[in-house]
Amino acid sequence: MSVIGWLALAVGLVLVPTRSPAQARLTALRRSARVAPDDPTGRASRPRLDAVPWVAAAGAVAASTVALVSGPALSVATAAVALLVGALVAVRQSQRRADRRSRGALAVLRLLVAELEAGARPCDALAAAASASPDLAPGLGAAADASAAGGDAGGVLIDVGADDLRPLGHAWRVASEAGAPLADVLGRMATDRAAEQAQTHAVATALAGPRSTAALLAVLPIVGIGLGWAMGAQPLTVLFESSTGRLVCCAGCVLDAAGVLWTLALIRRAQRP
Repeated sequence: MSVIGWLALAVGLVLVPTRSPAQARLTALRRSARVAPDDPTGRASRPRLDAVPWVAAAGAVAASTVALVSGPALSVATAAVALLVGALVAVRQSQRRADRRSRGALAVLRLLVAELEAGARPCDALAAAASASPDLAPGLGAAADASAAGGDAGGVLIDVGADDLRPLGHAWRVASEAGAPLADVLGRMATDRAAEQAQTHAVATALAGPRSTAALLAVLPIVGIGLGWAMGAQPLTVLFESSTGRLVCCAGCVLDAAGVLWTLALIRRAQRP
């Protein structure tokens, strides 16, 4: 091979991306079903736009505009609808963040167990988990440095790590102080976390019926208005152009929003561990 060929080969080896051992082990874990394929480990979460402030601002502008054009009754109705929409968006975003954090913490536990069972040192296992988990990398990296220096990695996870890493820190400290095999302790913790996730999903599935019923009851007034319009009763004219209709519209929107919010509160109370 000529000199140009050797140079081209060297440049290719430098430019071709290579996976770290942690990434390769994570891929093997996904193939063996020990880590779910949709676990967020291995990729940083993309920053999502928080829609709640935008919904609140839009609701405030809409309520103010309606107050100037149609009076206070319809303004209160608009504010109630905006409050309901904002609450639904906030609940949805909170559920997504909680689910992602839970899946990420479980994936980290399983990766640590796999590294420790493969014979890696605790500091190397923490470093591998940090390289494969960008969202939790600061706490895991600090714990890896502390473990490499002979310090208390569990204490670092408790003090520096995110909320999802604090249980890991307590388990790490207990295993270190009791002399128990760290892989076994973390493996049992991963099993408990997986069972907790399964229970959460089972509860969410059981609550799908009440949630659908609440959604159906919330949209029934709109269906009723549509049926009245189809029959030629002109309900929108009555609701928006007469004083009594505006009061009825305001009361209906407020009661409808209160019912949906109360249902959401009951569902969230049922989902608490």
